[in-house]
Amino acid sequence: MGFGRYGGKVSGTVGLSCARHMFVLPGGGVDLQKGERFANVDFAMLSGLQPWMNLRTHVSGYDINCQYGIHFDKRMTEIVRRISQFPSMSFKYFPNIVRAIGKFHLPAHKALCRWKFSYHWLPGVGMTDGEAPERIWATLNALGARTREMTAGHRHDVINDHHSDMNVRQVHGIGSYLSGMGISGRLNIIAAKDLAKKHSQAIEQETAT
Repeated sequence: MGFGRYGGKVSGTVGLSCARHMFVLPGGGVDLQKGERFANVDFAMLSGLQPWMNLRTHVSGYDINCQYGIHFDKRMTEIVRRISQFPSMSFKYFPNIVRAIGKFHLPAHKALCRWKFSYHWLPGVGMTDGEAPERIWATLNALGARTREMTAGHRHDVINDHHSDMNVRQVHGIGSYLSGMGISGRLNIIAAKDLAKKHSQAIEQETAT
């Protein structure tokens, strides 16, 4: 992210992915020059979400959404004014955005964030934890050392190839993944019902005495 010893033109990358199925979104990856600046993330959002701009609502997970969402509309108005020359970006305005913070990152935030941006309280997200990008970076972080001395074009090609390979692997493994999640969900339902039954019995006994 530009805080280490490396002093090249590119300090890192930021990209978009599906929070539920871990697919890397095409057009959603950009280079960083110094830290994770909102300007870079804004462009990634506008570019990577083009195919889904006609949806009524987006659920956006980001580990600093409590800060990133501030003045988002104002920044987008400015960036849209500046990128009118990009014909591939036909949608210039976002639908309603419901913001969240991943379940792993959220406990490090202050109390207000923990309920306002929790996936536990958002409708329609199921048991999504919002940490899919971290799993992707865990796989792709090793590319940093490999691409450091590459030319800009070569580096982008290598990163794109790895993103594509990851998506293909996700497609091939989605059946077994969803099957496993379904089994886990059914087991969790049984455990939750047993726990609720025990609590109900304990309350009834407490009330009777």
